[in-house]
This record gives sequence, C-alpha cells and structure tokens, in this order.
Amino acid sequence: MRKNKKRSDRLRRKSEIRIVKSSKKDRPRRPLTRKQRLRKKKIIRRRRILLLILLILIFSLGSLIYKRFTSYKSPGYPSFRDEVLEGLTENIFVANTDGRSLTSAEKIADFDKLYESIIRNYPVSKDNKDYFDRFAKAHDSLRKRAGNSKTDQEYFDIISESLSILEDPKTFILDKDTYNNLFGYHKNSKDTNIAKVLGNDQAVDRYKRMINKENINKDMIIDSPKASTLIVRLPDFNSKNVDSDLDLIADKLQKGSVESIVFDLSNNTSIDSAYVNEFVTYFLDKDYEEKDIFFYRGNLFEEKLSDMKANDQSPYTTGKVKNLAIKYNKEVSKFDLDDYTYYDQIELKLKKKDDFKKRKIFVLTNENTANQAIRFASILKDNGAYTIKNALSSDNTPKDRIDYLSPDLLLLDHAGLILAINTEIRASEDKILEYDQRINSENPDKAMMEIVK
Repeated sequence: MRKNKKRSDRLRRKSEIRIVKSSKKDRPRRPLTRKQRLRKKKIIRRRRILLLILLILIFSLGSLIYKRFTSYKSPGYPSFRDEVLEGLTENIFVANTDGRSLTSAEKIADFDKLYESIIRNYPVSKDNKDYFDRFAKAHDSLRKRAGNSKTDQEYFDIISESLSILEDPKTFILDKDTYNNLFGYHKNSKDTNIAKVLGNDQAVDRYKRMINKENINKDMIIDSPKASTLIVRLPDFNSKNVDSDLDLIADKLQKGSVESIVFDLSNNTSIDSAYVNEFVTYFLDKDYEEKDIFFYRGNLFEEKLSDMKANDQSPYTTGKVKNLAIKYNKEVSKFDLDDYTYYDQIELKLKKKDDFKKRKIFVLTNENTANQAIRFASILKDNGAYTIKNALSSDNTPKDRIDYLSPDLLLLDHAGLILAINTEIRASEDKILEYDQRINSENPDKAMMEIVK
C-alpha cells in the first residue's frame, strides 16, 4: 500500500511538471567575436550608404522635375503656369511694413515674384533675347544680394539694377510722381485691375513715405519767345491736369496771334497713355486710327485686355478672343510663335476736336524722351507735325521706339513698390520715330526759333 501510494505521488508530481521550449530570446547571448563585430559594422555601413544614395537620387529626380516646369528655358515660354503664381500671391500674408524695414524673407519673396513675373510675361524677341537671357542667368546672384541687403534703399537699388539688365525703357520702378499721376486718374475706376494695384494699402503707404530723389517741377510751362510762337513744355503727362493744361493753352492762343506751337517733350518718359489720347485730339487735322495684333503669354496683359473690354469709354477696343498663338497663319520674323500663348487685336480711334484753329506744330525731344512721349510725337507727326531730336548721337535708340500701349503694372506685395513691365509684342515690325531733323544744341530754344521761322 505504502509503495503504491509513493508510486502514485510520483506520477502525480510528474504530471504537474510543464515542459517549456526555450527560445533564442531567453537564451543568454554569447558575446560576438571581433570578426563578427566587424562584419556587422560593415553591413550597417552598407545599408546607410545605400539609403543615402537612394535619398540623393530621390532629391535629384525631384529637383529635375521641379526645374523642368519652373526654370527658364529658351523655347516654350507658355509652359509656365500663371495660375501657380496667382495661387501663391493670393495666399501670401503681407504684414504692415509701416515704420519698419523689410525683413530678408520679405525681400526674397518680392524678388521671386518680380523674377517669375518677368520670366512669364516679358515679350521676348530676336532683338532683346540676349538681354532676357542675361536677366534669367543673373537670378541667383541678384536674389542673394536682395536677401542680404542691409537697408530698404539698398534693396530697391538692387531691384532697379535687376530691371535695368533688360535695357527696356518700358520696364522700371514707378517713382513717386508717376505713381501719384496714375493713382489720381485711376482711383475712381475701382473695378479695374490697374486701380486695384495702385490702390493697394501697401502701395499707398510706400509711396506716401517715398521721397523723390530729384525735386523737379513737372507741370506744364508755356513760354512765348515771340508773339507768333508758343513753346509748350511738357516734362511729364498727368491725366488729372489734361483739362487745365488745355485751358491754359487756349487762353494763350486767344490773347495773341500765334502761328506756331512747339511741344517740348525733353526728358518726358511718361507712361500715361490716357493723357496723350485726350490731349492730341485738339491738334489733329483728321481722325486718327490704328490697329494691330498683339501677342502675349502672361496674365498681366490679359488683365489689361479685360479692363479695355469692360470700359465703354475707352478709345481702345478689343474682343479679347484669346486666339492661340500657334494657330496664327501669317509669317512673323521678329519673334518665335512658340514663345507665346495668345494673340488679340486692339484698335485705337481718336476723333479730332475743332476747338482750336489749326497751327503749325513742331515737336522737340531729346535723348531721354521715351514711352508715351514718343507716341505723342508720332501721332502729331502723322498729322503733319515737324519732329526734331536734340541729342549728341544721331543713332536711333530703344527709347525712340513707338509704344502703342502703356506697360502693365506689378505690385511687390511686401515692399509696396509698383513695377512697370513690358508684356506684349505687336505682330508688325517695331516702329521707330523717324525725325525730320536732328540738332545738338546746348540752347535748344534758340535752335528751335531758327527752325520755326
């Protein structure tokens, strides 16, 4: 009995014993040998190198894709998407810079907008392609200098230097006088794109604080060196003053026996086309009409077309059809059609006024006269005016180009500066003002009196 009991106890204890298989984790780790440690380090090193190479490949591929769609290239300008730029600017938070300098980040953001806008909008032709290429290639160095500029004035000078690379008199920073003139005329046209740019809070604040480097009177001045001749000096155009300027001329004409009028446009670089379109109608012998086809590839010129089409009072008319440039069926020699997206026709009609008795008209310019002042001279020349240029050189310059339209305006969101930018190219060959006579005189008034008599 006792033996059987002991035997049964042994069997019971044995049945309660649990057999558990040991795992590698539970086993004590043996120390690695030196050879094993070296091998393991090599494996880890290889994995890290492979991972680094993979990351570099991914980054390089991403950079190539980014540059493919955003960087400058000679053909195919229309591939740039203005919608991207519009989306960025719509979502930019612009802090009030009143009373403080711009930060480096704000300067760079504005410079990037300037650069991208010109790359997407500037009208490239065979004549200006070298300047455009130079501008595109100068991006990195100018951007770095802009970000590192110590003062706002230094930054503005860099912006001006950047635009000067294009050597285009139609592309520049608006000065205080030009801004005030345009703002005074367009401020009541609240629904237009140009009014929105000029009336932007940052722009209003910036130009309110801006000081002109040169304090020069740009109001119209009338001299009468002899009873039969008036010299009307127009150093600038200001649409706000067009009525008062015409009244002043009318008063002078009524008081004397004036036979000749000299319009002195020396140093006039105005972009105010509205002044020209109104003023010249009083000195035309016949109605003036002009129309041409303009090619463009950016949203800036498209906004101008929208303003024209919506304004029933404008002397300019356009259908804004947005014809595809690649479908233009006539030959063009001065630019590549593949560089442009759309084309549209614009027509200008100016009806002559009969308020003044017609007199002999003379127009004087100099080496600084440009933009709408040249168009002013051209319109009067087409109506019989005699044109004279006072300059040392007898060669034509880009400033002598007759620009049918004013440049478009671009706002730098943080700085509040407004840039004038050339944005279109006409289908016909560029027109250069051909002068009837050239002089080189330190006393142009005396020289003009010799010509007028």
